[in-house]
Parts: sequence; structure tokens; C-alpha cells
Amino acid sequence: MATAFDKLYWMRIGCGFLFGYVTEYAFRLDLTDGILLGILGYLTSYYIARFTLFKKVDQKNASKLYTTGIGGYAMTFVFTWLLLFTISLVGV
Repeated sequence: MATAFDKLYWMRIGCGFLFGYVTEYAFRLDLTDGILLGILGYLTSYYIARFTLFKKVDQKNASKLYTTGIGGYAMTFVFTWLLLFTISLVGV
């Protein structure tokens, strides 16, 4: 059975794919703006989780909302962005 934190982790992985795609194809952002959009995406996922999935979280689990899935999000975002950038650069 998946816990709420498992759902949060996979939601952040999905957000990493989504924001990596948006960064490359929707906006064609440079490095600085792309990183800022990635950070904005992570903060968006935090606020979505905080005000929907974890409305009544206790204080001992509050810090887990920040850290759950941060590495997965960052790696998925960067991988998706770089993969799509390379594909668009080659012209496939």
C-alpha cells in the first residue's frame, strides 16, 4: 500500500518531467531562467502537497514535505531538459 509520502515522491518525479519539458519546448529558456523555472516547479509541488495531500501534517513530518523526492525531482528535471535540448539540437 502506497503511503502519502510515496505519492508525494512520484508526484515530484512527474513534475520533474513536466517542468523539464516545459523548460525546453514551451519557453526555450537559457540556463539561468531554466534553473529558476525548475526551482519554481519544485516550490509549486511543495505548495500543492502542503495544501492538498498534507493539510493536517504534524510538526515531526513537516520537514519531510520539503525533502521527500528532492533528488528525484532534480535529476529528472535535468535529465529531461538535457535530453530534449540534445534532441532539438540534433534535429531529430
